[in-house]
Amino acid sequence: LDLDDVDLSQIVTQNPRILLYSLPENIIPKIELLDEISEGHADIIILKYPLYLDYSVEGVSDLVSFLKERVNLANREVAKVLIKRPTVVSNGLEKMEEVVTYFNKEHGIPMDSVKKILVQNPVVFSLAISTLREKMRVLTRRFGEDATKAIVVGCPNILNLGGANVQGKLDVLVDYFRTDEAIKAVLMRQPTLLAYSRERLRDRLQSLDEFGVVDKIAWTISLTEEKWDAWTDEQEKL
Repeated sequence: LDLDDVDLSQIVTQNPRILLYSLPENIIPKIELLDEISEGHADIIILKYPLYLDYSVEGVSDLVSFLKERVNLANREVAKVLIKRPTVVSNGLEKMEEVVTYFNKEHGIPMDSVKKILVQNPVVFSLAISTLREKMRVLTRRFGEDATKAIVVGCPNILNLGGANVQGKLDVLVDYFRTDEAIKAVLMRQPTLLAYSRERLRDRLQSLDEFGVVDKIAWTISLTEEKWDAWTDEQEKL
């Protein structure tokens, strides 16, 4: 593993139990398995989540099988999930099945789209179903079931935001788009709008409103500050 003394000290400090484990019988098999399923990124995962070494080879293998067979993840997607959210190994298979079933059965989201949600935002495996329901309900009350599904699939990280956070951003959008139908239309074009900070959203909409082009928020929201400044300079010359 590509770990230096500082890294090793951090790992042992966060998980001192590993000093009790047998190297050939316990630690090495776990690292070899992780290196295989993470496509050579075992060091990154263990450094981010030293408690991985507490889980059995059988348990991790079962989790990988679930992701491949139930969610239809390819090897590189399994690796992506583990690198992005190493703590996914702490979620029991029953809990993970509940999350998959919630999206697929309760909301009727096709498995290809459920897969997209889980790969892009594996945090949802750790969320209680009641929490997911409440987060979905905030959007469904405003935009309906079909639009909410499209927004969530388009930007799964929305599910990491609190209800008050999302509501605050919707309030900003109301100031400029006035109706829920108009807000729904812009979110369908660019679901990631809700992933940006309320301040960024408000500041950019204010400038766009002055130029009379608020509808351009769907693509200008992602511009870096440098590109945004250059774009606004061009607009001022028109």
